[in-house]
Amino acid sequence: MAVAPTGTQALTLSAEIRARFDEFSRSQKDVGQYIVDHLDEAAFNTAEELARRASTSSSTVVRFAQTLGFEGFPELQASARDEYRHGRENGNAPADSPGTGPLFPIDQTEFEAAL
Repeated sequence: MAVAPTGTQALTLSAEIRARFDEFSRSQKDVGQYIVDHLDEAAFNTAEELARRASTSSSTVVRFAQTLGFEGFPELQASARDEYRHGRENGNAPADSPGTGPLFPIDQTEFEAAL
């Protein structure tokens, strides 16, 4: 379940994305945010589907995986599956775990005003 560690301790995929979020390009941030917010979908979707849902390209998804230290998307997806399954085994859906809410919560009134 561990991804390329940033220090001495391996992190979950979501934790690694959160820890390194400021390093990513705008498109990579879109991919990272989608993965953190929708780990269940990221764990089982193809790179193409993940790219479509994150409004980016599949090559950006692959580059994002490589930026995190994976060889490619299949390894990132395996890490997402491990994290998802681990959360399910512990009786918690990953989205219900502390600190795994949306990266940037949006006030609905601000969102509607922006439209």
